[in-house]
Amino acid sequence: MGTSFAGLKAFVLESIERMRLRGTDLDAAKVLLLFMVCKKTLDLLKEERSVQAREGLIKDSDLDELCNVESLASVVAHVVERNSSSFFSDSILSIWSEVQPVFSSDLSERSELVRLWDEFRCFSFDECNCEDGLASFFEWFLVELAERNSNKGGYFFTPDGIVSLMVQLLDPKSGEKLYDPVCGSGEFLIGAINKVKESSERNWLYVLGRERSAETAFIAMANAYVHGISVDSIEVCDALARMDYEEKIYGKFDLAFANPPFSLRHWDGERSVDFLRYGLPPQANADFAFIQNVLFSLNENGRAAMVVPMGVLFRGGVEREIRRKMLLENNVDAIISIPPMSFYGTAVPANILIMRKSSVSRDVLFIDGSSYFSRSQRLNRLGGDAIDKIVSLYAERKAVDGVACCVSVKDLEENDWNLTVSRYVSPPVIVGVESVATLLERQEKLQFELSVLQQEMRLLLSGDNTD
Repeated sequence: MGTSFAGLKAFVLESIERMRLRGTDLDAAKVLLLFMVCKKTLDLLKEERSVQAREGLIKDSDLDELCNVESLASVVAHVVERNSSSFFSDSILSIWSEVQPVFSSDLSERSELVRLWDEFRCFSFDECNCEDGLASFFEWFLVELAERNSNKGGYFFTPDGIVSLMVQLLDPKSGEKLYDPVCGSGEFLIGAINKVKESSERNWLYVLGRERSAETAFIAMANAYVHGISVDSIEVCDALARMDYEEKIYGKFDLAFANPPFSLRHWDGERSVDFLRYGLPPQANADFAFIQNVLFSLNENGRAAMVVPMGVLFRGGVEREIRRKMLLENNVDAIISIPPMSFYGTAVPANILIMRKSSVSRDVLFIDGSSYFSRSQRLNRLGGDAIDKIVSLYAERKAVDGVACCVSVKDLEENDWNLTVSRYVSPPVIVGVESVATLLERQEKLQFELSVLQQEMRLLLSGDNTD
């Protein structure tokens, strides 16, 4: 009896640990990414050759050509040959240049790599009970990667519960176009495609993901490749600085997802004028640059879901003005709060901002999502039942005491365009204890006031020096 799906996972984890203990110079994550891409290619080659054998174009014995460890070099060559993306091909060849010498050596690491590739080569993902086989294995591996690099996992990976919630909220349809300007490892793109596969016979979705980190973009491309999606769907670039927005992005997409880096500093505002139509955000904070990049990518019926930090909802100055314009143009459809400890690499709370190019509602729905998360190990998680409940709240747009309510634009204006969920949805209050959201809002306001005072002080001192 062969290795089970769970057994393969256990073997991979043990292999990673053995490689770590041996102090090898090889990056285990890169090795596994290479092996999964090669396994996908090997299965495609075998399928093609089986068809050719049935049609008498090749001999059955030719099917054995790729069934040994030494043929891995041939599989790598096929990967490069099948992909038009020079970045993806170069990345594969770069990893192979590190792995190949070990395969050709008598180093102790060789036996580990041979065993690992052998397990992948021989495993029948199509016959295992797990749906989607190798694709599901890749998704599991991304979670493991994020867990093992939790201090920086938030930069490339959004937890699957939050991805699933955002995908369910937007409900992608077959034939639509999807955009993610900061796609990380591609989890939103894959999640949307999986949703379409479940709900449509056509199961087709055009996707475009952009990612400025070359290392992370390669993970996204490998993810796409294993899921049967063209790696050309992923572009290695800075979405805020790319100069093709007007012709390639503006008004082109039915839906968009994004989990941008929170409050990114020193972004290039001068190169982002094509989409900064509601105002130029502070150079010290790119939150509203990403928001406008996403908002103006939508066509007239488009919708978007973004993860945003607390400050986006209440900060003053030019950000308040951008928020005001969005509300007056009915771009803000809903705000859903997310509790602290829900993302890798950060403990701060966040929010899901649902936007539409033109909302049919003249009000904004606020949902306190905190109570729907459950604590699991180091991370708050969102299960299937909880996701269904939040999606129902969003669809019904009804007031539920302590959980959800709709607020008119007029009332939002009276509240100085503040979109903090806790201001409109009041969960049960513990006497003498303020909510984390309230405390964080107060902290950000004080920090803003401090920065203004410091700037005024510098101006005064500068004036004194010139007298």
